[in-house]
Amino acid sequence: AIFATPGYGVSTALNSDGTLNSPANPAKLGTYMTIFVTGAGLFQGNLGTGGIAPLAPLFSTGLPISVQIFSGNNPVHEATVLYAGSAPTQSDGVVQINFMLPGAGDLGAAAFVTVAAGAAQSERILVYLTN
Repeated sequence: AIFATPGYGVSTALNSDGTLNSPANPAKLGTYMTIFVTGAGLFQGNLGTGGIAPLAPLFSTGLPISVQIFSGNNPVHEATVLYAGSAPTQSDGVVQINFMLPGAGDLGAAAFVTVAAGAAQSERILVYLTN
């Protein structure tokens, strides 16, 4: 599951400058975004259960993580995942994913993002974009 605002399906995604993604504060195409998920399997390494992820070392996910971006009937863009692992200062069940947005293309001002962890697929969440 991707962390989102309850009842709205709007993500709690962060733009590359660390600000919350919103219609008034869209992410620029060609930059990266950060989302947070849960249920992505175990971490590699010894993070422990019930703990808080430290600033260092970082722990990567045991399952491969992929991110897809799409809008309307336009083709799905496979985003480049820059990081998928422990979210420093968050509970050990939270996974932070940093991914690159396409530089240009057929995405509108709003697009959907889904995450796959191994064979498991998340729901879609809405993010806002600008050229």
